[in-house]
Amino acid sequence: MFKSISWQEYLFVIGSVAAGYYVVAIAILYSKDILFKLKGAPVSKAKSHEPTAISKDKFMV
Repeated sequence: MFKSISWQEYLFVIGSVAAGYYVVAIAILYSKDILFKLKGAPVSKAKSHEPTAISKDKFMV
């Protein structure tokens, strides 16, 4: 295969690419939360969904 690179160099590059991927993914998905944390503002929590009573008519028989 490739004889010009060592396993150490290969693993370093693969690890760097994986770490970069996760940094970008977290930055995209949690950008609002990160900005609120940096500003010191409280992060809004998701609303909890209370279970509601479902009538028997909604179920298939």
